[in-house]
Amino acid sequence: MECYEKKLLTRENGLELEWGDHAGMVKLVELIGKREGIGGLLADGTRAAAEKIGGEAKRFAMHVKGLEIPAHDPRAFETWALTYATCQRGACHTTASTYYIEKGLTFPKIGLDHQLDRFDYPTKPRAVKIMQDFCKFLDTLVLCRFCLYSGITLDHIREALLSGIGWDISIPEAMIIGERAFNLKRYINNQRGITRKDDTIPERLFKPLKQGGTMGHTPKLGDNLLEYYRLRGWDGEGRVKKEKLLALEI
Repeated sequence: MECYEKKLLTRENGLELEWGDHAGMVKLVELIGKREGIGGLLADGTRAAAEKIGGEAKRFAMHVKGLEIPAHDPRAFETWALTYATCQRGACHTTASTYYIEKGLTFPKIGLDHQLDRFDYPTKPRAVKIMQDFCKFLDTLVLCRFCLYSGITLDHIREALLSGIGWDISIPEAMIIGERAFNLKRYINNQRGITRKDDTIPERLFKPLKQGGTMGHTPKLGDNLLEYYRLRGWDGEGRVKKEKLLALEI
């Protein structure tokens, strides 16, 4: 729709892709599914479409590492900027549901025992690292994040593991499992050329909103990224060090 507005795209398949055209959106989904007309252009995702359209289209493409950004705006919750930037598959809101801490949900057993101010950026690298490891452990169990909202704790999860398969896993062991999985994925990404240059968010998200509760706030990703790498034990370019792989027995 933005490309159409800026005249980078013209009328195709009878669609004038203007903002707010809900019927046009439904039709567009059908065209994407059938790879017909403009649908064929969009079927491979935002990044690929922007590259084919060219010009300013890349500035309009809201993605990280090729994965489109979900509904959670990093200008509203500072942790999202770092989470999106460092997630192995791009702007994913399930890799680490970090804003739980900023909304008041705490996890004392893993060192997150108080709510974080959503705009206090120096507190974010540690929280993001911990939540990424925690959520990656949950991924190994194929366990939905929403259970955390219902009062399920890491102790409950450990009890379920012990009852179900006889594994008596300590909390530090559980976190190591998550850290190992996260670092293994990062190492694989490193082998494919993913480094610090890819750990960012779209330029538009560094521009403050002019109204609303997040008015004037922008993510401080640069400083946080280097501190995050330090906490991870990676080098300054976001590469997993050999000693980290050995320490995690990868």
